[in-house]
Amino acid sequence: MAAGRLSVPAGCVVAAEWRQLEPLIEPDAGEAVLAGCVVAAEWRQLEPLIEPDAGEAVLAGLVAMGVVDGSAGVRRLRPALLARYGLGEVLQEVEDRHAGRR
Repeated sequence: MAAGRLSVPAGCVVAAEWRQLEPLIEPDAGEAVLAGCVVAAEWRQLEPLIEPDAGEAVLAGLVAMGVVDGSAGVRRLRPALLARYGLGEVLQEVEDRHAGRR
């Protein structure tokens, strides 16, 4: 990885590149590209924290929210998805670590 570059999911662009590309993207497509990047980033963070058989439902929820409410909606969905599909013991370990209990 080149110095100063962020590692991002395939198909996503970093903010500096986004500013250069934004004028070239159709107005309706710009939010879709950004929402797709946010879906990929949220999925990467959620996957290890959810029940193994819940992956399809979680990913479908993220994509559906991206279509309806864009990237901001995708980000707001994480707490609800963790509440419904989260691995309780893993979430507790994360909370304990953040609270300095482990």
